[in-house]
Amino acid sequence: PDCHKNTFLYICAFLQELLQHSDKNGHEVKFLCTMFGEVMLRQPVTPTSAKVQTPSTKDRRSKLREEEAKKAAFVHHFVNSDVDF
Repeated sequence: PDCHKNTFLYICAFLQELLQHSDKNGHEVKFLCTMFGEVMLRQPVTPTSAKVQTPSTKDRRSKLREEEAKKAAFVHHFVNSDVDF
């Protein structure tokens, strides 16, 4: 919906504003994109089945890191773009 899109773009504009003052506040783009990506973008709900084999802990951690990186990259794209908010 438009309200979700507008909220997302508003937050990205806010992050751009924060980064303009990074010399004073110490925030880095990677940190902000990782944190806000994790908060704003949730995993889709997948139905669980009793017959589905559960992955190992190592596989789950690897998948989690991969998903976190994708979320951060997505937010990074909008924070570093020249989109006129």
